[in-house]
Amino acid sequence: MEKQRPTEIGDVLILRTSLSFTVHAVGPVVAAGQHDFSKSEQVRHVAIHAEAVTTAKSIVAPGRRIYLLDIDTAEWSQISDEGESSRYLFFAHARGSPGGRPDI
Repeated sequence: MEKQRPTEIGDVLILRTSLSFTVHAVGPVVAAGQHDFSKSEQVRHVAIHAEAVTTAKSIVAPGRRIYLLDIDTAEWSQISDEGESSRYLFFAHARGSPGGRPDI
């Protein structure tokens, strides 16, 4: 049984992959449980993690959270105000695209 994803409207989601080179996709969460950007036009792609966090902090709604989803390992993390991440191992693996990886 798949567990509910942690995202809520007003949060920001960072998707990261490092398969061929590192890229971060950063954008607002527009639906509860969102785990990809298949329906979003407000996505920014950056290569550096610190830039992804800075971008996320600039668009997150007051009182909401920033989540990082490593789409290579399917691990969720929450980014703190200091830019550190803490892992959420209890959330289900992300499955979005037909290939099993979320759309970034």
